[in-house]
Amino acid sequence: MRVDPQVTGHVVREAIKNIKNHGWVQGEFNGPNYGFCMLGAIREACLTYLSKDEVAWAAMYAEIAADLGKWVVNLNGGTPYVYPGALAANVAHFNDAPGRTKEEVLLHMNKYADEVDPQLVGE
Repeated sequence: MRVDPQVTGHVVREAIKNIKNHGWVQGEFNGPNYGFCMLGAIREACLTYLSKDEVAWAAMYAEIAADLGKWVVNLNGGTPYVYPGALAANVAHFNDAPGRTKEEVLLHMNKYADEVDPQLVGE
């Protein structure tokens, strides 16, 4: 499955809203009652976008998480936070880095969304 860049941008922007509305966490995946990490927020946004098609949302989530993983590795100067094949795990390590803040996570999620879908920059 290749996710359309506009859909990716939309899903990541919805993930940003999930974090803004429910809070941000480190070291845990997600929970609407107590917040989301980056991956948990993206997973929730994929579920909302394609809730009736379990295979499609899982494939969408995997692709967006891997692509965002490549993106955060580039933020780290091209050095993976974990081994190179674990692209989504790099997102988790970025999210969970000591000293990382919610504001920093939202800033980089917005930059990623704007890069993959420049038509909606700043939304």
